[in-house]
Amino acid sequence: MREMNRLEKFGSYLHDIRMENGYTLSDIANKIELTKQYLSYLERGKKDPSDSTIYKIANFYNINEQILFNLLGRIPHKLQEKLCENEYFNELIIYITENPCILKSKQQEFCIEFKKLYERYSQ
Repeated sequence: MREMNRLEKFGSYLHDIRMENGYTLSDIANKIELTKQYLSYLERGKKDPSDSTIYKIANFYNINEQILFNLLGRIPHKLQEKLCENEYFNELIIYITENPCILKSKQQEFCIEFKKLYERYSQ
C-alpha cells in the first residue's frame, strides 16, 4: 500500500474535520466563498491550495493555520517574504541550495531543521 502524499494528507484532514463538525461541502463553500467542487478537489488531494485558501479554511474551523501548512509541508508566503528580507538568511539559503558540494540529502536535512525551527517560533 502506498503512502499518502502531502496533498492527500491535507485533504484527508480537511475531510475528517468537516465530518467531525457535521458540515457539508455546500455549508463550507457558502461561508468561505469557495466552490463546492474546489473544496471536493482539496479533500481528495487533487488541488494545492493557495495561502489565502488555507487561511480561510483555518478561520472557518477556528484552528491554527500552521497545522494546515505543516500538512502541506509549506511555509506561508508571508513568512517567506520576511525571511527573504533578511540578507544573511537569504545568502545562506542560496548557498545551501546552489552549492554543488552539498548533497541533496543534506539540503533536505537543512530544510527539515528549518521547518522545525519555524514551527517552534510560529506558535
